[in-house]
Amino acid sequence: MEQYELITPLSPTCIDVECQCRALAYAAYHIEHPEVQQLLLFTLIEKQHQLTAMLDDEHKAIENNNIDNMNIIGL
Repeated sequence: MEQYELITPLSPTCIDVECQCRALAYAAYHIEHPEVQQLLLFTLIEKQHQLTAMLDDEHKAIENNNIDNMNIIGL
């Protein structure tokens, strides 16, 4: 692995964003400082929106692929 690969972040996957959501939710639940908790919850909401968009895009790609496959086999 080249050093450049370690510096340049890859595009996050759905699993990455889901793990971030879980970590933010856990931290927000266990931290008692209200301002930090609020910041974590706002960040969690943003990450949930990101995850929803990613899952929608993934679902559309699968759906389009299924339609293309049906065209190939003549259905």
